[in-house]
Amino acid sequence: MGEDTRLLNGEAGSRLECKFPYNCRILENNHIAAAIYTAPDFILLKANQKYLSIIENPYDKSENSIGKHVSQIFHGWAGSPLEKAWNEAAGTQSAVCAKEVVFCGFKKGPVFLDSFVAPLSESEEIKYILNIMNDETERVKEKLALQEQNKQMMLKKKEIEEILKIKDEFFSFISHEFKTPLTVINAAIQTMELVCGGELSAKGKKYMKRIKQNSLRLLRLINNLLDITKTENGYMKINRKNIDVVTLTKEITESVMPYANKKGVELGFSSSLNSLTAGIDDEKFERILLNLLSNAIKFTSPGKSVNVKLSAMKTMLCIEVEDEGPGIPAEKQELIFDRFSRIDNNLTRSTDGTGIGLALVKLLVNAMGGEIKVKSEEGKGSNFMVLLPASSLKADEINETAARLNENRTIQVAIEFSDIYMQD
Repeated sequence: MGEDTRLLNGEAGSRLECKFPYNCRILENNHIAAAIYTAPDFILLKANQKYLSIIENPYDKSENSIGKHVSQIFHGWAGSPLEKAWNEAAGTQSAVCAKEVVFCGFKKGPVFLDSFVAPLSESEEIKYILNIMNDETERVKEKLALQEQNKQMMLKKKEIEEILKIKDEFFSFISHEFKTPLTVINAAIQTMELVCGGELSAKGKKYMKRIKQNSLRLLRLINNLLDITKTENGYMKINRKNIDVVTLTKEITESVMPYANKKGVELGFSSSLNSLTAGIDDEKFERILLNLLSNAIKFTSPGKSVNVKLSAMKTMLCIEVEDEGPGIPAEKQELIFDRFSRIDNNLTRSTDGTGIGLALVKLLVNAMGGEIKVKSEEGKGSNFMVLLPASSLKADEINETAARLNENRTIQVAIEFSDIYMQD
């Protein structure tokens, strides 16, 4: 080790600067933690202060570390990832970069180091090892903390999703359980109206009508809850077939005309199209339009009007339901499609509602590949616009179910308009 001793004593220090000027400049600028060791015995020859600051006392001082073997400087060197990187560099005579290796030999606890080990050769023989290090402990701890935080957030998200799933299953179960006795009640009401309706007194008929109305309201609420749960969980089936949307929209509008007339609301229909065949689910389309018409008529005062307009916008079919009701405050317009959201102001407090109808409407519209928009101004009414794809289906795309009977629409209209009190 004679030559190395002279280097340690400074007698041949100039040799490193002459042979490896770039590497020596790295040590001198002290911006990068760097050191040069002998090879193959790994004795520290030179190190800048930034490098020494990574090492624990007493080897963080040059006078205590120069001339020491790397295993003395780094307690716990044997078997560590650092030793593995150094041996690999010496064995392959190639530079090795070890990223974020854990070194557990320090008293202060584990540290994370980026260690670059490069053999330096003279006459094709490795004479020195250049070691550049960076203490990444704080950055890695922050990264690990962030990963743990993200992990906890994912666990929390999963927990919330499980709770929501249980809640939806509960809603579905309860709704089904409510529907069974409600079906019996409605059947009993129909039987009483058919068998002994003429024998009831005026007061009896009034109470019978009130029972029927509220059973229909409850049935509407249950149906909406079931449909929302099915749609949100991907169980809502869309049965598309080619339908003349102009004719269908006009028929649906006309079916609610008696309810509008009884309330004294003028209901109109207009279309810029004579006919338009589009691939839609007619049952879902009917639910959407009936719900919008029910809201429009319910919130419109007698003597005012509700209008249904049909038109085409490029590749989309546009259905508008426009009323002259109290309107929706601007800050509430983004909330009306949220489940259980209701607009509570002086103009609407007298009108009942659960706040789930429009949530279902949006889900049904989205399920058919469309979108729904609202424009409204307080005191001037609201305009709900539904946009649906206007293209017709090819033969192999049609998922046609059995034809629906006209009386089904009559029942559905009665359910959707159960909030509107009908006089005899």
